[in-house]
Amino acid sequence: MDELTYIKEVSVMRKGLSVTIDKCLRELDNLFTSRDLGELSKELEKSNSDMMYHGNMHKSMCEYKVFTELAGTYKKAAEKAKKSLDTNAAYLGCNVDTTPDQRNTVYEGEFVFVKRQNKDSTTTAVNDVVTELAKLGVDADVVRKAVTNAEKVKRGATYYEVELSE
Repeated sequence: MDELTYIKEVSVMRKGLSVTIDKCLRELDNLFTSRDLGELSKELEKSNSDMMYHGNMHKSMCEYKVFTELAGTYKKAAEKAKKSLDTNAAYLGCNVDTTPDQRNTVYEGEFVFVKRQNKDSTTTAVNDVVTELAKLGVDADVVRKAVTNAEKVKRGATYYEVELSE
């Protein structure tokens, strides 16, 4: 079987997986919307709109679990595939180097492998600025005060965790 056939098969499988995931999420949604909400809401002392919100919350949590699992798995696989592309191209003597804001056609065959790199940018570390100002003879107290005045709180990263309850 040739490469194009494999790619087509993977594409069909990916579409099938998407259909399966959508079907499962719809069925989950139906669990919350198809029940007799009047009886269930009495049981749980919730209104119909509360039940809808609880159903939406459960659906969102399920989507998060499904898609983060898939993203984690396939992100690692994609990074491994990138390394493999570079390694195999280098074995063939292809130039795998990139230049900022340029495209490099590394390999052409059944597929074309192109690498591109965004334009370079610059960053300035506060510690480096403080060191350079000290070298220029700027008073350390003035520098310390400037750094303190320029300091801003950087909000910490937010992580989502969804697990099945016991």
